Amino acid sequence: MHVAGWTVLFFNASLLIGVGSLLATPDAPSVFFWGLALWGMAELSVSKNANWWILVGIFAGLGLLSKYSVLFLGAGIILWLIWVPENRRYLLSWQLWLGGALAIAIFSPVLYWNSQHEWISFVKQFGRSVPEATPSNTSVSLLVPLLACSIRWSSSSQWLERGALSA
Repeated sequence: MHVAGWTVLFFNASLLIGVGSLLATPDAPSVFFWGLALWGMAELSVSKNANWWILVGIFAGLGLLSKYSVLFLGAGIILWLIWVPENRRYLLSWQLWLGGALAIAIFSPVLYWNSQHEWISFVKQFGRSVPEATPSNTSVSLLVPLLACSIRWSSSSQWLERGALSA
């Protein structure tokens, strides 16, 4: 466990991950609001207070403004509501539906703009799954991060196993 902890620490503190994530991805607001929505879900789960749905909806809507991948948060929430029997009661809760309406309302400027511009940002974002990419482009784009992470993990693990950080 000690080695695993140090490996995670050094992986996250590495220049590639630490600085590279800030420069290469526009995900900070998305991750922030996704995290706040999950915090609201955790509070809901513990307190059983349906009013948390309202905040979850606001955070999800703000996350959707940041990045469309927050749609997966909504899918996860729906699955959570369906698969966990005690959570099905929230389907009758007005707070759940208000939270969902707030998420959509917050996201509605994006929907409106896209409706006026032939849904161009949705075509761009969701069109990535269309088989237009050549196999070589797809393979390289998937293998490079995997290779970099593997090399980094391997070198960190070997360094830690040699006892460099044994205390």
